[in-house]
Amino acid sequence: MPIITPAYPQRNCTFNVSASTRSVIMEEFRLGLAITDEIMLGKCGWERLFEAPNFFTLYKHFIVLLASSADADSQLQWCGLVESKIRHLIGTLERNQHITIAHINPECFNSVPLSTNNGQPLALPPGSPVPEIPPGEPAKNENGEVIANLCSMWFIGLVFEKSNVNVDLTNDIKSFTKSVHYQAENCSVLREGMSIEARHVRRKQLHQYLSPSLLKKDGASKRKTEPAPPPPPPVKKTKRLSETSTDDVSVLSYNEDSNSSNLYEVTSNGAQPPTEQPATTETITKPENVPEHASTSTIACT
Repeated sequence: MPIITPAYPQRNCTFNVSASTRSVIMEEFRLGLAITDEIMLGKCGWERLFEAPNFFTLYKHFIVLLASSADADSQLQWCGLVESKIRHLIGTLERNQHITIAHINPECFNSVPLSTNNGQPLALPPGSPVPEIPPGEPAKNENGEVIANLCSMWFIGLVFEKSNVNVDLTNDIKSFTKSVHYQAENCSVLREGMSIEARHVRRKQLHQYLSPSLLKKDGASKRKTEPAPPPPPPVKKTKRLSETSTDDVSVLSYNEDSNSSNLYEVTSNGAQPPTEQPATTETITKPENVPEHASTSTIACT
């Protein structure tokens, strides 16, 4: 199915759609239908349907992708090149058997000059201009290497599937950074001071990169994704006596009590297929809730 961009000239952007983005789109459709049903019942108004979700409340684990350079001209070229290659990183993460969703936030956050924040990137509000840097020679370290002063960042939300395994994304990140540097050298874009880095952080660590105004948006607490409704109970039909159906529902949760920044838990519930009842007595039984089983796993990322 083609996905046409709303701006002219129209282009088919299907190549940007992955398994993760498809899951996100389908979940938004389900949530929109649930909200519309509540509106039809008079439980809420139409404004709730248009409340923008807060990306940073949807996931417990994130990858922060940082692109840094020494001056504004270099940063413009470097940021554009890195942004055009992010979809390849998403594809690499999705091929990891332990990752079910790798959701990129399309917003590029510009950071305050690194020299003003002890070298730590801190995102500016979207649309805010980057403070101008006084002209002059770029700063260098003790080895004579140029120190990056401008930084742009992207956030990738992660959802894990497997349990009792160590998920090491080091090789995935290294292959991505190598391909970006190789492309920059071929295009004569690579300059001294340019660097690219990926860091794994938990939601509670996002305040190191984002201001409180970006982490807490209006309506974020109201627009929560409710779990998918359970399948309806089986009903005996006279025309199709052998009709059966099964539904599987997966729920993802996280271990908040652990001190490790890499723990998660996965629970899977299954519904049993209906069985044919005797003709004399027709009964309908609802499957009882299956208790959740939790297990922990770790992830290592640099």
